[in-house]
Amino acid sequence: MARMIQTKNLQYSGSPEMMEFQDIGVIDQMKSSRMFHTHLTYPFISKAAMEGHLKIIYVLRNPKDNACSYYAFQCKLRNASYTGNFDGYLKAYLSEEFSGSGGSWFTHTTEWNNAILTNPDLKILFLRFEDLKKNLYQNILRIATFLEVDHEETFLRKVEQTVAFENLKKEHATGAGESEIWKHLGDNGRLPIYRKGIVGDWKNEFTVAQNEKFDDVYKEKMGDMAVNLEFDYE
Repeated sequence: MARMIQTKNLQYSGSPEMMEFQDIGVIDQMKSSRMFHTHLTYPFISKAAMEGHLKIIYVLRNPKDNACSYYAFQCKLRNASYTGNFDGYLKAYLSEEFSGSGGSWFTHTTEWNNAILTNPDLKILFLRFEDLKKNLYQNILRIATFLEVDHEETFLRKVEQTVAFENLKKEHATGAGESEIWKHLGDNGRLPIYRKGIVGDWKNEFTVAQNEKFDDVYKEKMGDMAVNLEFDYE
């Protein structure tokens, strides 16, 4: 979505370049204006980003849906870092031993939100997955404003239609979704990044006991921040 808005090109470009997995030489040779994707926690991002020389779009999703989505993703990967059932996965997800890019969802969210509150130099746009689902066009407009590009409504409406979940999923199944770097993980390097794209699917996956355990850990780890985040679980 951001790439289409930035380049004024509606062509689907597949999985974005991942900062923590791509060869630095490849990144250095990319033409401006460059755009990367990352799951890194705040302390691991570049100094230039911390000093406000780069723009950051930070997307947050409620952790229950996040856990379900990530589990399904791991199950479809070749050479996945986790094999087992959802109950075992959830126990790992709730711990600080979770295999993420710098820490668990709780560490990741806490560090990024603390950075937003304490670093006035950050050029960052904070988006919620749930808000994107509720009002996609309004958030496309926010991205265009943040990137300081043309706000022409006719084009942005075309972006809105093009990035509808089912359209992206269909395009990803073509050659546009293939990538050499991910060939060891998926079919022709096509990562299984599109599943349902909905809000609240955790209700179909969590047992009552799992939900209660999750809520207890969430309150313990997030503290006052849990109130400020105000997730829409519906």
